[in-house]
Amino acid sequence: MNQKKVIVFICFVLITSTLTYCLQSKNNNTLNRHLGSKNAHNIELTLSRGAFHGDAFQLIGNELTHLTNKPENIKINSEYDKNSTVILSDSIINSLVQEINEDHILELDTLYKSNFSCNSMLRVNIKIDTIEKTIFCEDYIRGCPDKLSDLETKLIRLHGKNLKRIYLPG
Repeated sequence: MNQKKVIVFICFVLITSTLTYCLQSKNNNTLNRHLGSKNAHNIELTLSRGAFHGDAFQLIGNELTHLTNKPENIKINSEYDKNSTVILSDSIINSLVQEINEDHILELDTLYKSNFSCNSMLRVNIKIDTIEKTIFCEDYIRGCPDKLSDLETKLIRLHGKNLKRIYLPG
């Protein structure tokens, strides 16, 4: 009798493992098919920065734009206060999409909390074809995955105006 229970249990574990593997494989294949497509113009990525920056980098297709939150009627004193756009090559966009795929950014949690009072948030909205993900970090330094900070740094570098985050300890 015990031998039958062991065999039934082993069969159950094998079937469950196989189904889990198949479902994960199907989801990853769908994701890879979308992310690996040659038409990189189907990407929309918005990276919003908090604290006193209050700005965003928005990538739609090949167009990377720095968006400020300053009203247009206010005198502009720095590059941080100006909206600006650059056009990126298809190969750069394809490389970025591949990096998002390889870093499994779309598989990250949607919320990363911080237990500190002085925070500078980071919000990332990604849409590639029909796949969408929003990830929110209460603080870009503490508790935020390095993959997202790296993505922010990469977008800043691709934008080309050196609009790095300015850290003001508070």
